Amino acid sequence: NGTGTDYFLHNPHSTQLTVNWESRVASGSILIPGNTTVSFNAEASPDVPVDSGLYFSASDVFWGVGLGDTGDASYEWGFSLLPATFLSSEHFLGWAPGFVGGSGTARYDDVGAFLVSAQDNSTVFVDFDRDGTADQTFTLDRLQSRFVFDPNDGDMTGAHFWSTGEFTLAYGENADTAS
Repeated sequence: NGTGTDYFLHNPHSTQLTVNWESRVASGSILIPGNTTVSFNAEASPDVPVDSGLYFSASDVFWGVGLGDTGDASYEWGFSLLPATFLSSEHFLGWAPGFVGGSGTARYDDVGAFLVSAQDNSTVFVDFDRDGTADQTFTLDRLQSRFVFDPNDGDMTGAHFWSTGEFTLAYGENADTAS
Protein backbone atom coordinates (compact mmCIF):
# COMPACT_ATOMS: atom_id res chain seq x y z
CA ASN A 1 0.00 0.00 0.00
CA GLY A 2 1.22 3.50 -0.72
CA THR A 3 4.28 4.93 -2.37
CA GLY A 4 7.46 2.88 -2.39
CA THR A 5 6.31 -0.32 -0.64
CA ASP A 6 8.23 -3.42 -1.68
CA TYR A 7 7.89 -7.03 -0.58
CA PHE A 8 10.74 -9.49 -0.24
CA LEU A 9 9.87 -13.18 -0.38
CA HIS A 10 12.21 -15.97 0.71
CA ASN A 11 12.12 -19.59 -0.41
CA PRO A 12 13.85 -21.66 2.32
CA HIS A 13 13.71 -24.88 0.27
CA SER A 14 16.37 -26.32 -2.02
CA THR A 15 13.94 -26.46 -4.97
CA GLN A 16 12.12 -23.74 -6.88
CA LEU A 17 8.83 -22.49 -5.42
CA THR A 18 5.90 -20.85 -7.22
CA VAL A 19 4.32 -18.05 -5.17
CA ASN A 20 0.91 -16.83 -6.31
CA TRP A 21 -0.12 -13.25 -5.61
CA GLU A 22 -3.36 -11.31 -5.72
CA SER A 23 -4.26 -7.62 -5.36
CA ARG A 24 -7.65 -5.95 -5.72
CA VAL A 25 -7.15 -5.59 -9.48
CA ALA A 26 -4.63 -8.19 -10.64
CA SER A 27 -3.08 -11.56 -9.89
CA GLY A 28 -0.14 -13.63 -11.03
CA SER A 29 2.70 -15.82 -9.86
CA ILE A 30 6.46 -15.64 -9.55
CA LEU A 31 9.09 -18.36 -9.40
CA ILE A 32 11.58 -18.18 -6.54
CA PRO A 33 14.71 -20.33 -6.91
CA GLY A 34 15.68 -22.54 -3.98
CA ASN A 35 17.31 -20.85 -0.96
CA THR A 36 16.75 -17.42 -2.51
CA THR A 37 15.13 -14.12 -1.56
CA VAL A 38 13.57 -11.99 -4.29
CA SER A 39 11.97 -8.56 -4.54
CA PHE A 40 8.33 -9.08 -5.45
CA ASN A 41 8.20 -5.68 -7.14
CA ALA A 42 11.26 -6.41 -9.30
CA GLU A 43 10.14 -9.94 -10.22
CA ALA A 44 6.43 -9.38 -10.83
CA SER A 45 6.29 -5.68 -11.81
CA PRO A 46 2.79 -5.66 -10.34
CA ASP A 47 0.14 -3.03 -10.95
CA VAL A 48 -1.01 -2.66 -7.34
CA PRO A 49 -3.29 0.30 -6.63
CA VAL A 50 -2.57 2.50 -3.62
CA ASP A 51 -5.68 1.26 -1.79
CA SER A 52 -4.87 -2.45 -2.16
CA GLY A 53 -3.19 -5.01 0.01
CA LEU A 54 -1.55 -8.15 -1.35
CA TYR A 55 -2.26 -11.82 -0.71
CA PHE A 56 0.53 -14.37 -1.30
CA SER A 57 0.14 -18.15 -1.35
CA ALA A 58 2.21 -21.21 -2.28
CA SER A 59 2.11 -24.98 -1.99
CA ASP A 60 4.85 -24.89 0.66
CA VAL A 61 6.19 -22.59 3.38
CA PHE A 62 7.86 -19.31 2.42
CA TRP A 63 8.70 -16.14 4.34
CA GLY A 64 8.11 -12.50 3.55
CA VAL A 65 8.58 -8.96 4.75
CA GLY A 66 7.24 -5.66 3.49
CA LEU A 67 9.31 -2.49 3.42
CA GLY A 68 7.57 0.87 3.47
CA ASP A 69 8.90 4.03 1.84
CA THR A 70 11.76 2.30 0.02
CA GLY A 71 11.90 5.12 -2.52
CA ASP A 72 13.20 7.62 0.05
CA ALA A 73 16.53 7.87 1.84
CA SER A 74 15.03 8.30 5.33
CA TYR A 75 12.35 6.79 7.54
CA GLU A 76 12.10 3.36 5.96
CA TRP A 77 10.17 0.87 8.03
CA GLY A 78 9.21 -2.76 7.73
CA PHE A 79 6.69 -5.38 8.72
CA SER A 80 6.43 -9.16 8.60
CA LEU A 81 3.95 -10.81 6.29
CA LEU A 82 1.52 -12.92 8.30
CA PRO A 83 0.15 -16.36 7.55
CA ALA A 84 -3.66 -16.24 7.18
CA THR A 85 -3.99 -18.26 10.40
CA PHE A 86 -2.75 -15.20 12.33
CA LEU A 87 -5.36 -12.81 10.97
CA SER A 88 -7.79 -11.55 13.60
CA SER A 89 -10.92 -9.44 13.96
CA GLU A 90 -9.33 -7.41 16.77
CA HIS A 91 -6.00 -5.59 17.13
CA PHE A 92 -4.39 -3.13 19.54
CA LEU A 93 -1.47 -0.80 18.93
CA GLY A 94 1.17 -0.63 21.64
CA TRP A 95 3.46 2.36 21.61
CA ALA A 96 2.44 4.44 18.59
CA PRO A 97 3.26 8.07 19.41
CA GLY A 98 2.62 9.66 16.03
CA PHE A 99 3.57 13.31 15.80
CA VAL A 100 5.12 14.39 19.10
CA GLY A 101 5.67 18.08 18.39
CA GLY A 102 8.75 20.13 17.67
CA SER A 103 9.75 22.10 14.62
CA GLY A 104 9.37 21.01 11.04
CA THR A 105 6.46 20.12 8.83
CA ALA A 106 5.19 16.95 10.58
CA ARG A 107 1.42 16.50 10.60
CA TYR A 108 -0.88 14.09 12.43
CA ASP A 109 -1.35 12.05 9.26
CA ASP A 110 2.41 11.43 8.83
CA VAL A 111 2.19 8.12 10.73
CA GLY A 112 -0.63 5.73 11.48
CA ALA A 113 -1.96 2.25 10.83
CA PHE A 114 -2.36 0.61 7.42
CA LEU A 115 -5.26 -1.87 7.57
CA VAL A 116 -6.02 -4.60 5.03
CA SER A 117 -9.22 -6.62 5.18
CA ALA A 118 -9.29 -10.35 4.47
CA GLN A 119 -13.04 -10.42 3.83
CA ASP A 120 -15.61 -8.43 1.87
CA ASN A 121 -17.98 -6.01 3.55
CA SER A 122 -16.08 -5.88 6.87
CA THR A 123 -17.08 -3.02 9.12
CA VAL A 124 -14.06 -1.69 11.04
CA PHE A 125 -14.28 0.26 14.30
CA VAL A 126 -11.43 2.35 15.73
CA ASP A 127 -11.19 3.65 19.31
CA PHE A 128 -8.28 6.11 19.56
CA ASP A 129 -8.73 7.26 23.18
CA ARG A 130 -9.42 3.88 24.82
CA ASP A 131 -12.84 4.87 26.16
CA GLY A 132 -14.64 1.85 24.63
CA THR A 133 -16.46 3.91 21.99
CA ALA A 134 -15.59 3.84 18.30
CA ASP A 135 -14.20 7.17 17.08
CA GLN A 136 -14.17 6.03 13.43
CA THR A 137 -16.17 3.42 11.54
CA PHE A 138 -15.75 2.38 7.92
CA THR A 139 -16.24 -0.64 5.64
CA LEU A 140 -13.52 -2.50 3.73
CA ASP A 141 -13.70 -5.24 1.12
CA ARG A 142 -11.21 -8.09 0.69
CA LEU A 143 -7.68 -6.76 0.05
CA GLN A 144 -8.87 -3.18 0.35
CA SER A 145 -6.47 -1.07 2.37
CA ARG A 146 -7.00 2.06 4.41
CA PHE A 147 -4.60 4.35 6.25
CA VAL A 148 -5.90 5.40 9.69
CA PHE A 149 -4.46 8.13 11.92
CA ASP A 150 -5.70 9.93 15.02
CA PRO A 151 -6.84 13.36 13.77
CA ASN A 152 -6.92 14.78 17.31
CA ASP A 153 -3.27 14.50 18.33
CA GLY A 154 -1.64 11.84 16.12
CA ASP A 155 -0.96 9.62 19.16
CA MET A 156 -2.31 6.13 18.51
CA THR A 157 -0.77 4.47 21.56
CA GLY A 158 -3.25 1.90 22.82
CA ALA A 159 -5.65 2.35 19.88
CA HIS A 160 -8.19 -0.47 19.63
CA PHE A 161 -9.33 -1.81 16.24
CA TRP A 162 -12.11 -4.37 15.81
CA SER A 163 -14.06 -5.57 12.81
CA THR A 164 -16.85 -7.83 11.61
CA GLY A 165 -14.22 -9.72 9.56
CA GLU A 166 -10.56 -10.64 9.85
CA PHE A 167 -7.90 -8.07 8.98
CA THR A 168 -4.29 -7.19 9.61
CA LEU A 169 -2.54 -3.91 10.24
CA ALA A 170 0.92 -2.38 10.36
CA TYR A 171 1.92 0.88 12.02
CA GLY A 172 4.34 3.17 10.22
CA GLU A 173 5.07 6.34 8.31
CA ASN A 174 2.80 7.29 5.45
CA ALA A 175 5.13 8.05 2.55
CA ASP A 176 2.27 9.79 0.74
CA THR A 177 1.93 12.50 3.41
CA ALA A 178 5.20 12.66 5.41
CA SER A 179 7.91 15.07 4.36
